[in-house]
Amino acid sequence: MYEFLYTAIGQGIAAVSPNSYFASLLNPIILGSLFINFCGVLVPYNQIVVFWKDWLYWLDPFTYLVGGLLTQILFDVDVMCAKSELASFTSPANMNCGDYMATFFETGAGYLVDNSTSSCSYCPYKYGSQYAATMNLNARYYGWRDVSPCIHEL
Repeated sequence: MYEFLYTAIGQGIAAVSPNSYFASLLNPIILGSLFINFCGVLVPYNQIVVFWKDWLYWLDPFTYLVGGLLTQILFDVDVMCAKSELASFTSPANMNCGDYMATFFETGAGYLVDNSTSSCSYCPYKYGSQYAATMNLNARYYGWRDVSPCIHEL
């Protein structure tokens, strides 16, 4: 359904453009910058400006396309960070990493590579569902919710 939508929008842009060259310049600007930038993929949902988050995020069809495609494959993934992706820090004196981060892990996401030392390595995501939450995909059914408007139209 999304392919039909962006094809129709592209044809509409071509219809109101003075020539094909102008249409070829305007089409990616509208489809690329408007739809993709405000769907919550390039910018995490909690970092989108409130003005855009309140209305354009929910009107953007690319939001629902991404939600439908990513939710089902992200939720069952166990994240294993590479060494270059880890955040490293030192815990306070007389505390190991596990003790120092215990209160954070009550509400935070991620995992420690070795929690018994004072030199800590932290990965921000333990499960794919934690990463999906940054894109406002907070439950597995969000994928079916995002696809269902397309199914009802068929």
